[in-house]
Amino acid sequence: MFGTSCTKSHGEANMINFQRSSVGTGKTQSVKEVACVLSDVLRTRHTDLEIHLNKHGAILTPQIAVSVLKNLMDVKLALRFFNWASRQVDFKHTTYTYNCLLKLLVKAHCHQQTFEYYDRMLLEDCSPNSYTFCFILSSLCHEGKFDEAHKLLLEMERKGLSTHHICI
Repeated sequence: MFGTSCTKSHGEANMINFQRSSVGTGKTQSVKEVACVLSDVLRTRHTDLEIHLNKHGAILTPQIAVSVLKNLMDVKLALRFFNWASRQVDFKHTTYTYNCLLKLLVKAHCHQQTFEYYDRMLLEDCSPNSYTFCFILSSLCHEGKFDEAHKLLLEMERKGLSTHHICI
């Protein structure tokens, strides 16, 4: 269900700190620490999962969302978390958060949902990059939609995006 286990490492150079929104705590936590707490909440699989996520009180950032999504292997939980994150005040998904979800969907062979979340990404004015296109290409090919895949490759070329070896 989950990828890497959560362990606290206070010496990581890429930690981004944020202030918890809980009144009076004044406690600063790293992205990794908050992602681990949220991942633990997700692991419990409560039916009222969203309520438990809200109780944590952390201000959600795209970096935290990416870290949580990278730890999830269960697509249903990833979708619940992604949709919950979308409803958080002052939170907006980025190309990177969408790519993490799209990658999970493609690996789980959830191609229709891959297309749906790609469309949602575009509606939210989130710019796809070459990795995004590679995930979509993979789903199109798995679905036997080779003409659409070819059109997408041409669109990538028009936008000046390169294909990566993972696309081939």
